[in-house]
Order: sequence, then C-alpha cells, then structure tokens
Amino acid sequence: MAINEDLASLDAPPMDVLKALMPAKSTQSNPFRDPTAKSTNSNNSTNSTSTPVAPPPPSFPPYSMHPYNYYHPYGYPPPLPVPSQPAVSPPKPSRDLLSSPIASESDNGEKLILYLEWLAKRTPTQTGMFDEAKDALIMGGHTFETVELLTDDKFEKMKIPEGVGIQIKMQVARFKKLHAKGRI
Repeated sequence: MAINEDLASLDAPPMDVLKALMPAKSTQSNPFRDPTAKSTNSNNSTNSTSTPVAPPPPSFPPYSMHPYNYYHPYGYPPPLPVPSQPAVSPPKPSRDLLSSPIASESDNGEKLILYLEWLAKRTPTQTGMFDEAKDALIMGGHTFETVELLTDDKFEKMKIPEGVGIQIKMQVARFKKLHAKGRI
C-alpha cells in the first residue's frame, strides 16, 4: 500500500484513490477524473478493442407477501380460520345487582397485601421481611388506609424492622398513583 511505502499519507492520498471517489450528488462530477474518459467510452461502439457491456439483469415480478402462518414451500397456504361467532358471549345485564362503584372497589385488606407484594418485588432481597410485615399488619387488624397512620413505635411493637417500616410508609403515595393509573 502506498501509505506503508511512504508514497502517500492521509492528507495526500494517491491519485488513483482520488480518481476512484464518486461524488455525493449525481449532478456533480469528480474533478480528479479525466473528463475525456467519459466521452471516449460513449464513442467506443466503433472501436473494436472495447470491453463488452453486460446486459441489464432480468426484471423479476414483485414479491408477494404470504400470510403470517404460511410455511409450506410447495403448495397453497392453508386457509385462514374464519371466526363464525365469538367464543364468549357478552354477559347479560342484570337488574338485581345495583350497587355504587365505591362498594365494588377492592377490600382495603386486599389492597394492603397487594401493596406489600409490590414493595417486595421492588426490593427482592427483602421479600422475607415484607412477608413477615404483611403477616404482622394483618394480625394487627391494619388495612391499606391505616398504614400511613402507624408510628415507628407501633412498627417496633409489631417487630417490623425500622427500614421496612420506613419503606412501607414512604411508598404509599407512589403506589396510589400507579394503582389509580392501572399499572398495578
């Protein structure tokens, strides 16, 4: 190579490299190329020493996409299943079950369990501690609504470690936001 032989450098490449460069736009031309080379190539049809030009490649029909479940290479794809009726019929409205949406919301005890399981997923190394805290809070008769009202002394009396108690009290607002958005 010319650089290894000290005949060229990165700042001054060999002329062959400069001539081989193609312009970025089709309307531009490389100033290092010989402009007469193009004109001689176009008039070479009469010259007997010209190199033969390969014919253009044959055009192929456009590729037709098969359905996603097509795997058989030698035949027609299997017919797609056509649903005739929905598998599950919609529930019939009942006039007997009239209740307010607040009463249909989940129990605060279940919400406490869901909250502590969510905390355990966030810190997997403390899962055992959160399980013990869940048991202690349920045995103490607490619900999700009463967790924020617990003091450090009450956590200590229930034998819940201080760090776990702090996490339980601090993450309530974040859990409420995520639960309201349906992410939990």
